[in-house]
Amino acid sequence: MATFSSQFTISSLLIVSLFANSWMAILAVHAEDAPESLVPKQMISNQTNPNPRNVKGVRGLISSDMVGFCPNQTMNSQLSGSNQGVSLSVRQYNAGEMEPPNINPYSAELLLLLEGNLEVGFVDTQNKLYQNTLQPGDMFLFPSGLVNFKSNPSNVSDAKTVAVLGGITGNVYLPPILLSSGVDDGILAQSFKTDQATIKKLRAGMGSHT
Repeated sequence: MATFSSQFTISSLLIVSLFANSWMAILAVHAEDAPESLVPKQMISNQTNPNPRNVKGVRGLISSDMVGFCPNQTMNSQLSGSNQGVSLSVRQYNAGEMEPPNINPYSAELLLLLEGNLEVGFVDTQNKLYQNTLQPGDMFLFPSGLVNFKSNPSNVSDAKTVAVLGGITGNVYLPPILLSSGVDDGILAQSFKTDQATIKKLRAGMGSHT
C-alpha cells in the first residue's frame, strides 16, 4: 500500500511539474508574440512611421470637414510598423447621407460617434435586426461577417465617427456587388421574388456603380 501511495505521489508530482513547465512555455511564447511594437525588417521603408505608436495625422481628420462619405484608413499606412493587427477609420456622414448595407469580412468594427447623430444596425444569422440611434459619445459594435448599415437621419447636421478595426480592412457593399458584378438577371429576380424588368431598373438606378 505504501509503495502504491509513493508511486502515486511521484506520478502526481511529475504531472504537475510537466503542466507547470508547459504553462510557463505557453506564457513565454505569448510574451514573444507581443513585442513592444518592433518593426519587422521587411516592413522598414520610407513609409514606416519611426514612432509607430504615435500618429498625429488624425487630428486634422477629426477637426476638418470632409466632402461626402469619406472613410480614411490611417493606421494601415501610418502605423504599418506596429504589427499588432489593428487599424483606425475616421468617417464623416453628411446630412441625410448613409452607408449602404455592407459586410465587414475581415474583422469586427467598434465605432465611436464624435459628432451629430447616426442610425446604425446589423442583422444576425437568425435574421434578427439590432439597431440604435447613436448620440455623441455612444459606441456600437458591428460583428464581423454580418450585414450592417449606417445612416445620418439629420437633414442639417453632419455626423463624424472614428472606428477601430482589424489589421486587414475592407467592406463588401451589397448593392454594387449584387447589381454590378454580372450576376444573371434571372438569378437575382428569383432570389428577390420579382421580375427581370425590376432588376434592370435597379441596375439602371446604380448610376456610376454600373
